[in-house]
Amino acid sequence: MASSQDLVFEKKVYLAFKDIFTGQRAEFRKAKAVLPIVSKYQHHGPVSSLLRTTSQLAVCESLCRLLKEGVFQNETKANLRFANNPQIIIPPAPVVPKAAVPVPVVTESPASELTFLRAPNSEPETCPKMINGVAPGSESDSMEEYGALSEPSGDTLEELEPDLDTPANYESRYPTETSQLQVSLPLRIQNFILSRIQAILELACFDFAKEKMPKILESRKWRCPKAGELNLWVGEFNKRIASFKSNVNHPEGYEISKCFQIATHIRHYAVHRRHLSTTHLQSLINNAVGLCKILGNGQALAQIESIWGYAQAQISELESLKGEIILELESSLDGIAARRAELDLLEAASIAKAHEKLNGHHDVASDELEKILLDRHMVLMAAGKVEDNKEEDEADESDTHLSEEMDAQLPEEAQVKQYQPPARGLPVLQQRIKQSMLLAQKIYNTLKSFPTFLYAIRNSLLLLPYILFGIAAAYILAAGGMEHIWSVLWWGEW
Repeated sequence: MASSQDLVFEKKVYLAFKDIFTGQRAEFRKAKAVLPIVSKYQHHGPVSSLLRTTSQLAVCESLCRLLKEGVFQNETKANLRFANNPQIIIPPAPVVPKAAVPVPVVTESPASELTFLRAPNSEPETCPKMINGVAPGSESDSMEEYGALSEPSGDTLEELEPDLDTPANYESRYPTETSQLQVSLPLRIQNFILSRIQAILELACFDFAKEKMPKILESRKWRCPKAGELNLWVGEFNKRIASFKSNVNHPEGYEISKCFQIATHIRHYAVHRRHLSTTHLQSLINNAVGLCKILGNGQALAQIESIWGYAQAQISELESLKGEIILELESSLDGIAARRAELDLLEAASIAKAHEKLNGHHDVASDELEKILLDRHMVLMAAGKVEDNKEEDEADESDTHLSEEMDAQLPEEAQVKQYQPPARGLPVLQQRIKQSMLLAQKIYNTLKSFPTFLYAIRNSLLLLPYILFGIAAAYILAAGGMEHIWSVLWWGEW
């Protein structure tokens, strides 16, 4: 295996990742940001070939050194750095399609999607010092150096650099709808991560107590990492806080009391299965990293960083997919808004058409009323003028005689109407129509009452045959009745 200090090896790393660490990624300096990218592109052609002969850890260390020196930001710096080794010319990195090459770091099987989270052995006789089956040796020392490459930060929560495919500070046109799309890990995976981190911290506490504070193990009779829960370890360390502080590291940016508090939260969330946001989960894991640094357990630190590195890679991928989904949603909402605007216009046109039709009917009614109000006779009447026309007088006299004859023929109900002065023109026509309607109403009432009259005398008509039969019987049976009948029948005289 090539050494990470070898210039030839660094050149291979540069060629493999030249097209990956471009733009914003070329400004990365922290190892925690580099590891997820290496994991994400592990099946990329040049990266896959490099990982077949080199561990992922050595590649990350070399990348961190190259990034700090700005090799990926300026090709001139790369030429100057590798100028003392002219046998290797820096060609453009070939574009090779993704190949499903198995890498020992991550298993592709869906049934074991988190095989890197294997729990430590819980048997008392064989409590190992490693969690993922990694044998102690030079790899452990390299992991400690890898942790030292990270630039110290005062924040207890480090943000994952945004993916280049997702625009930063993107303001959606539909904030209410898109705000409901949140990236989060499923509860099953989240609980899996917290449970594994709890087990790693319990192992780190056991190793620390075994080396620096063995009296805790003797008093508690803990002989295996599984024997002591994380919250119990925190309680024991708090009881001996002075001795604990004298035997631990004090990394910048982490407080012992806060790390203890977060450790109990990790155990609480893992046991009670509470669903957390990715930001809250990252805060818990970052403080777990701080506790590992305080305890000085590089192996546990590497395990936790590895777990969160893979989780960050998946979260970054989900954020990228979320950005694409938001764009699709906004496009669909734009189409719906356009159709809604068309429907609003159609609705407004329909309402305007209805008003137009009603206004047309208003105009017709106004014309009819205007004809009546502008009639010559109506105008003269309104002006107080009356025409003395002989023809109109004769028409009035004939109308008067006709009305008197109709009054004589109409019933009393129609005659109770008071006398009105003779009218001319349209009023005369209206009066005649009214008289005709009264006459028709009288005839209609008479015909309507006739069936009622027939129904009333129906019973009397039914009794008439019986009455006649009774009279005939009385006449026949009376004295002299039979003789009269025989004389009628015989002589034909009544």
